[in-house]
Amino acid sequence: MAVAGGAVTIERVVISGRALVLVAVTGVLGVGCGTETVSSLPSSSPVATRPSVPAPASPPGESAPHHQENNAWKYRRALSKEDERLARAAEGRVRSALKELRENKEFSVQAVEGALLGLGYPSDRVQVRPVRASPLSSSATPPPGAEFAVRVGERGCVLGDVRPRRLLVRVEGTTAEGTCLEPPTH
Repeated sequence: MAVAGGAVTIERVVISGRALVLVAVTGVLGVGCGTETVSSLPSSSPVATRPSVPAPASPPGESAPHHQENNAWKYRRALSKEDERLARAAEGRVRSALKELRENKEFSVQAVEGALLGLGYPSDRVQVRPVRASPLSSSATPPPGAEFAVRVGERGCVLGDVRPRRLLVRVEGTTAEGTCLEPPTH
């Protein structure tokens, strides 16, 4: 083996009394180059090379492998100007109706759904479910309240929750899957 100018050349190796002739290979060594160069090979010799691997999007340890792909369903779509206009108009109506429910201490799924349907939204565009217990909570009993979503326009969502201590109403686009409420996760 000979080393000259940062290149390694392997010409002949003797193993157990037998001569094993290796093809003369020159590898160019460089810091951070990310490629391997093979030259001076006879045309009849097969060569296995490793493809160049692109740098990861974030430094190792910064996020789990495939984090972005696995969570793409959570990313909200942008609203068109028309969807934004429709959703903002619906936001005010929804907030007023649910504020009245909250003041009357009505937080059930049935009461919230009834209020939203009473505003004239079709049932296939209204989704209401109970607020789930926090995974950090020691109680298996969910807290009082309801989460809701009203789909307006093509991708507009008016969503939030009604609880004893708050009323949350916000406007967003649909998830990448086309839903307003995210499916429950662990």
